[in-house]
Amino acid sequence: EDMDHWLPVVDRFLQDLGFDQPAIATAPPPSGFADLADQSSVPAGAAGRAAYAKFLEMAVPRAFAVSTRGGYGIARGDYAVGRALGNCQRYGNPCKLYAVDADVVWTP
Repeated sequence: EDMDHWLPVVDRFLQDLGFDQPAIATAPPPSGFADLADQSSVPAGAAGRAAYAKFLEMAVPRAFAVSTRGGYGIARGDYAVGRALGNCQRYGNPCKLYAVDADVVWTP
């Protein structure tokens, strides 16, 4: 609840300073890249695909991100999109969302 109050305030403050990326990451639209259940389409290694199988069992809200080097990040609950990206990026590689809730949002 506190984040719901403060994040818009912080976003406005940062925009005034010239930052254009919001504090809360939002999901891109569905891409049609693959069916949500198609684990073989996930651009990740065996560990990433195993994590994706767990993602598919999670309740929404949920998000799954992959890195350019085969890493991944997974999160559920409030702010799942930003947390999945953060979990993925903590290993130092750029990451993109693969799936959010019931949609594949990945674009190669």
